[in-house]
Amino acid sequence: MARLCSSRFERAARQLGWTRIAGIDEAGRGALFGPVVAAAVILNPRRRIVGLAASILAKTHRDTRMDEWDGVYPGYGFAQHKGYGTPEHLEALKRLGPTPLHRHSFAPVREAGCWSTGATQTPLPIF
Repeated sequence: MARLCSSRFERAARQLGWTRIAGIDEAGRGALFGPVVAAAVILNPRRRIVGLAASILAKTHRDTRMDEWDGVYPGYGFAQHKGYGTPEHLEALKRLGPTPLHRHSFAPVREAGCWSTGATQTPLPIF
Protein backbone atom coordinates (compact mmCIF):
# COMPACT_ATOMS: atom_id res chain seq x y z
CA MET A 1 0.00 0.00 0.00
CA ALA A 2 2.93 2.41 0.60
CA ARG A 3 3.41 2.88 -3.15
CA LEU A 4 -0.14 4.23 -3.53
CA CYS A 5 0.47 7.14 -1.12
CA SER A 6 1.92 10.28 -2.61
CA SER A 7 3.90 11.80 0.24
CA ARG A 8 6.22 10.52 2.90
CA PHE A 9 4.00 12.08 5.60
CA GLU A 10 0.93 10.27 4.31
CA ARG A 11 2.87 7.00 4.03
CA ALA A 12 4.20 7.38 7.57
CA ALA A 13 0.71 8.06 8.95
CA ARG A 14 -0.71 5.00 7.18
CA GLN A 15 2.17 2.83 8.46
CA LEU A 16 1.26 3.97 12.00
CA GLY A 17 -2.26 2.70 11.39
CA TRP A 18 -4.06 5.92 10.56
CA THR A 19 -6.86 5.23 8.09
CA ARG A 20 -8.39 8.69 7.70
CA ILE A 21 -5.94 11.32 6.53
CA ALA A 22 -7.08 14.75 5.38
CA GLY A 23 -5.59 16.95 2.73
CA ILE A 24 -5.99 20.67 3.41
CA ASP A 25 -5.45 23.88 1.48
CA GLU A 26 -6.32 27.54 1.74
CA ALA A 27 -7.19 30.38 -0.62
CA GLY A 28 -6.84 34.10 -0.10
CA ARG A 29 -3.94 34.25 2.35
CA GLY A 30 -2.06 36.89 0.32
CA ALA A 31 -5.03 38.98 -0.74
CA LEU A 32 -5.58 42.57 0.36
CA PHE A 33 -9.31 41.99 0.87
CA GLY A 34 -11.63 39.15 1.77
CA PRO A 35 -11.63 35.98 3.78
CA VAL A 36 -9.00 33.31 4.01
CA VAL A 37 -10.84 30.08 3.27
CA ALA A 38 -9.54 26.65 4.21
CA ALA A 39 -10.91 23.28 3.14
CA ALA A 40 -10.08 19.70 4.02
CA VAL A 41 -10.92 16.41 2.33
CA ILE A 42 -10.32 12.83 3.39
CA LEU A 43 -7.62 11.32 1.19
CA ASN A 44 -8.21 8.02 -0.53
CA PRO A 45 -4.92 6.23 -1.26
CA ARG A 46 -6.32 4.60 -4.40
CA ARG A 47 -7.72 7.77 -6.00
CA ARG A 48 -5.17 10.59 -5.96
CA ILE A 49 -7.45 13.17 -7.58
CA VAL A 50 -9.19 13.57 -4.22
CA GLY A 51 -6.08 15.35 -2.95
CA LEU A 52 -6.79 18.27 -5.28
CA ALA A 53 -10.32 18.68 -3.97
CA ALA A 54 -9.35 20.81 -0.95
CA SER A 55 -7.70 23.39 -3.22
CA ILE A 56 -10.70 23.50 -5.53
CA LEU A 57 -13.19 23.74 -2.66
CA ALA A 58 -11.32 26.58 -0.95
CA LYS A 59 -10.86 28.56 -4.17
CA THR A 60 -14.40 28.21 -5.48
CA HIS A 61 -15.92 29.07 -2.09
CA ARG A 62 -13.74 32.18 -1.77
CA ASP A 63 -14.40 33.24 -5.38
CA THR A 64 -18.15 33.04 -4.73
CA ARG A 65 -17.78 35.22 -1.61
CA MET A 66 -15.71 37.74 -3.58
CA ASP A 67 -18.42 37.96 -6.26
CA GLU A 68 -20.89 38.78 -3.46
CA TRP A 69 -18.58 41.43 -1.95
CA ASP A 70 -18.26 42.99 -5.40
CA GLY A 71 -21.94 43.95 -5.13
CA VAL A 72 -21.54 45.31 -1.59
CA TYR A 73 -18.48 47.42 -2.44
CA PRO A 74 -18.87 48.51 -6.08
CA GLY A 75 -15.93 50.10 -7.82
CA TYR A 76 -13.20 47.88 -6.41
CA GLY A 77 -13.51 45.07 -8.98
CA PHE A 78 -13.52 42.18 -6.50
CA ALA A 79 -15.30 39.91 -9.00
CA GLN A 80 -12.32 40.27 -11.35
CA HIS A 81 -9.23 40.31 -9.13
CA LYS A 82 -10.70 38.46 -6.09
CA GLY A 83 -9.11 40.90 -3.65
CA TYR A 84 -5.50 40.34 -4.71
CA GLY A 85 -3.15 43.29 -5.20
CA THR A 86 -3.56 43.82 -8.94
CA PRO A 87 -2.90 47.24 -10.51
CA GLU A 88 -6.70 47.70 -10.83
CA HIS A 89 -7.25 46.96 -7.15
CA LEU A 90 -4.45 49.29 -6.07
CA GLU A 91 -5.92 52.06 -8.23
CA ALA A 92 -9.36 51.51 -6.67
CA LEU A 93 -7.77 51.74 -3.22
CA LYS A 94 -6.23 55.10 -4.14
CA ARG A 95 -9.52 56.32 -5.59
CA LEU A 96 -11.97 54.95 -2.99
CA GLY A 97 -9.86 54.21 0.08
CA PRO A 98 -9.98 50.92 1.95
CA THR A 99 -13.19 49.29 3.12
CA PRO A 100 -13.60 48.01 6.69
CA LEU A 101 -12.89 44.50 5.35
CA HIS A 102 -9.54 45.35 3.75
CA ARG A 103 -6.52 43.94 5.55
CA HIS A 104 -5.13 47.10 7.10
CA SER A 105 -1.98 45.28 8.23
CA PHE A 106 -0.89 45.14 4.56
CA ALA A 107 1.16 48.18 3.48
CA PRO A 108 -0.79 48.97 0.26
CA VAL A 109 -4.02 49.13 2.27
CA ARG A 110 -2.51 51.24 5.07
CA GLU A 111 -0.99 53.64 2.56
CA ALA A 112 -4.23 53.89 0.57
CA GLY A 113 -6.07 54.88 3.72
CA CYS A 114 -3.67 57.78 4.17
CA TRP A 115 -3.60 59.01 0.57
CA SER A 116 -6.97 58.12 -0.93
CA THR A 117 -9.10 60.78 -2.57
CA GLY A 118 -11.13 62.58 0.07
CA ALA A 119 -9.10 61.20 2.97
CA THR A 120 -8.86 63.48 5.97
CA GLN A 121 -6.57 63.56 8.93
CA THR A 122 -7.88 64.44 12.35
CA PRO A 123 -5.68 67.12 13.91
CA LEU A 124 -3.93 66.10 17.09
CA PRO A 125 -4.64 68.25 20.12
CA ILE A 126 -1.79 70.52 21.10
CA PHE A 127 -1.23 70.89 24.83
